[in-house]
Amino acid sequence: MRAPTTEFALLDALVDPTFVVDAQWRFVHLNPSALSVTRETLERLVGVSLWKAFPLLAGTPWETLYREAMEERAVRQAELTWNGTSWYQANVSPLGCGGLLIQFCDITKRRETDAERKRAEQALRESELALQAVIRATPLAIETVDTVGRVIMWNPAAEAMFGWRADEVLGGPNPSTPPDLEDEYVALHAAECEGLEVSGLEMRRRRKDGVEIDVMVSSGPLRDAAGEIRGVVSAISDVTERKRLEQQLLQAQKMDAVGRLAGGVAHDFNNLLTAISAYSELLLGSMDERDPRCFEAHEIRQAALRGANLTRQLLSFSRKQVVQPQVVTADSVVCSLGNLMRRLIGEDIELTLVTTAEDACVKVDPGQLEQVLVNLVVNSRDAMPNGGGIILKTSCIEQRTPVIHANGFVRPGDWVVISVTDCGCGMSPDVMSHMFEPFFTTKGPGKGTGLGLSTVYGIVKQSGGHVLAESTPGMGTTFRVYLPRVTEADWSARPASPFDAGARGPETILLVEDEDVVRAPLRRILEEAGYNVLCASNGLDALEIAAAHVGRVDLLITDLIMPHMGGRELVERLTTERRDIKVLFMSGYAGGATDGTELAAHSYLQKPFSTTVIRTKVREVLDA
Repeated sequence: MRAPTTEFALLDALVDPTFVVDAQWRFVHLNPSALSVTRETLERLVGVSLWKAFPLLAGTPWETLYREAMEERAVRQAELTWNGTSWYQANVSPLGCGGLLIQFCDITKRRETDAERKRAEQALRESELALQAVIRATPLAIETVDTVGRVIMWNPAAEAMFGWRADEVLGGPNPSTPPDLEDEYVALHAAECEGLEVSGLEMRRRRKDGVEIDVMVSSGPLRDAAGEIRGVVSAISDVTERKRLEQQLLQAQKMDAVGRLAGGVAHDFNNLLTAISAYSELLLGSMDERDPRCFEAHEIRQAALRGANLTRQLLSFSRKQVVQPQVVTADSVVCSLGNLMRRLIGEDIELTLVTTAEDACVKVDPGQLEQVLVNLVVNSRDAMPNGGGIILKTSCIEQRTPVIHANGFVRPGDWVVISVTDCGCGMSPDVMSHMFEPFFTTKGPGKGTGLGLSTVYGIVKQSGGHVLAESTPGMGTTFRVYLPRVTEADWSARPASPFDAGARGPETILLVEDEDVVRAPLRRILEEAGYNVLCASNGLDALEIAAAHVGRVDLLITDLIMPHMGGRELVERLTTERRDIKVLFMSGYAGGATDGTELAAHSYLQKPFSTTVIRTKVREVLDA
């Protein structure tokens, strides 16, 4: 039965639904809020069993909670749902009469708010974890410095890039700042703390081992939730290798430009030397040996020969020299030069030859390869004025990955490597950056032309190879020449031309040369040898002369490079009409006209040449 209403006045004043049951689970009182939830009246429920009035509670967590509180006479609390969408905070307290005081409040909105807060907290944690993972995994060095210059973050990439562990730098000044740039870094940091943002700034930093590296920095102010600047965060990449490759590319472009210049100079110079050599030989041929002017003419001819040797070196550097490649073994070339090089270097320097047992075949001009090795050995000799040792070694390597070196690049492939190692004075990095440039030398006046290494560079490049150098001041130098390995084995001696000063003939020759100073003496030399000579100053003129000539033209001698029409095109057009005409090319510079292709030895003359050489070559071509 119902208790007096006054006893439950306090319960009726509560906002949350509250009710009381006795020890037999019968309702004793329900406050208005509870009646509102149950949609029943107080008269209908008082004295009725809780389980009879609400049978759906059976088997639910609500029943478990109530029975535990009744049986154990203990306070119980729980967050329970009734329909899966509405949630309640249930509080059950035992009463002295053996019954229970049960109170519950709707916490659905609070739970939704808590859920949103928890989801936001979870998202924030996940975002922080993702950011930390990115900071740990990124190859960029990430560093954060507060407004007074203390390091507050130093990621693994920063540890790898600079060498300091995070625990060595956190809380202290940035150790990677080079001492000579301290003021510059302080000024930059101050500007960033004022709001400056930096993107792609290249600067120098210092590693723990003292080595300075080039880096690219993007940085900006680090702000808190209120927008106040609390420090500077920087993302840093190491661009040392990229800058080295850029310098290497610039050096290669410079070498290529110098090579084109050298080839162009050699072309004009060789035309002049051809004229000087031809006229001096004509003078010598017309003088009595007792004539005192013979000495002057002879000196003119000798000077022309020295000039010709100089231009040959320039052409080797510019890779525009016509080559006569053969398949040879590197060991054969090295061994054949052994005695010669021992005489060159002197008795105070020991030369050691280390040859490979493998079949190290390369396709090169043997004479040019000999010149490369002699130049390198002489260079090593000059680096050891007090004596020492030189090791000349051959080997075969199978390069699977590119070799990127400070002064060159070697692509993957099968290579024959010829190395020259000395224990001389070595070279500084600055000297090594210029060592292949023409006329660059560290030797004193009169002790070198500066063309030795540039000639090596040009010959090796023209042969499809690479030349790398390693050197340490005071410790010596090693040059490595990489040449493509071939499978053929044909070490044949180069045929020598039987020069015959008396080579003569009655044939008709069409001489095409655009330089008057060269064409005139050549015409005279050939006419004095008994040939009928037709002269033309260019390809178009030569076609007209050949068309007007009713007789046979036995030989065409033409310069490769001429205005209006070059020698190649002239030959193509002329041989369509005169299929039996023979051809002899000549040039002081093969670049452009041959585009690096090979000219057969019997059909080409490199300017300048002597009277004997051209007469002999003409006879060889006509008799072939």
